[in-house]
Amino acid sequence: MEIITLAVADRDAEFLHKISKYIIDKRLGYDLAMFTDAESLIDYAANNKVSLLLIEENFLDPPTLAQIKAKRKIVLALEPDAENRYSTVSKNQSAASIVNEVTEAYFEEEIRDVMSELNLTYETVSLAFYSPSGGAGTTTISLAAAAYAVAHGRSSFYVNFEKYNSSMAFFKNKKELTPDYINEILENANLYDLEKLELITEKDPESGVIFLPFPITEPEYFSMFDKIYDCAVESKSIKYIILDFSHDFFDRVSVIQSADKQFLITRDSFLARVKLEMFEHDSWPGAREIILNKSYQNNLSFDIVIPFILEVTQEKDITKLKAL
Repeated sequence: MEIITLAVADRDAEFLHKISKYIIDKRLGYDLAMFTDAESLIDYAANNKVSLLLIEENFLDPPTLAQIKAKRKIVLALEPDAENRYSTVSKNQSAASIVNEVTEAYFEEEIRDVMSELNLTYETVSLAFYSPSGGAGTTTISLAAAAYAVAHGRSSFYVNFEKYNSSMAFFKNKKELTPDYINEILENANLYDLEKLELITEKDPESGVIFLPFPITEPEYFSMFDKIYDCAVESKSIKYIILDFSHDFFDRVSVIQSADKQFLITRDSFLARVKLEMFEHDSWPGAREIILNKSYQNNLSFDIVIPFILEVTQEKDITKLKAL
């Protein structure tokens, strides 16, 4: 097993003593190197392999710090600094908190590197589900696609664009997130995209589907959708982004058009056929797959819907979803 060399640079010798004492007392296994002056650090880094450099803010000027050879660099700051090009941890906390935070950050990056090398990260595909007629089963089918993907080893992120979000009948909303909080998370340069996504989403314990615990259709939330979408893609942790639209989706056309695949849901009724013909005549150009929902049921109860949609999908009654 590779020994992790931790170099800590700070002008405060007492602070260095506290850090080293905690690491030694807890037998954390780091190969430690402590520095109170810049020249000693520069000389050490030039002649030794440094796994992790924990360095006091302004200990080195930016160009010199950039030249230091270290696998990871984390800056000790008195206050969090979103503009800092490196990850930061607050110096105003206990030695235990600092070491634990730094260790966690180091191994999270290591895991990401390994996942990337093993091709365990995803190139995200967005799927838009919509219908010109209400009651066609768009939400049921969208949830089926999301749950089916997870059941077959591919992560899915479900986003509901209904004014009255019926998916909350399946998902239990736990987090109460304000727009200001979400925007603060998305703008935090010290957080990885995966960390941001985890902080603003929930994962359904039954299906494993990731979802937003707030109404994305509300203007103050919808204004952040592009950032949320980009965050999901850049995290490399999401295979499918499932976009579920209500029948009055026309103010969201640009979102549908930007999806990698579009699925138009309809059912076998006279009015549904009429609306489909009218929509096909007037709608925007572009490829879409039309799904006839053969499994439409008016009396479907919420307590059986997840098992039901999984069963329907696996039986390929919804034929176009078999590609998933």
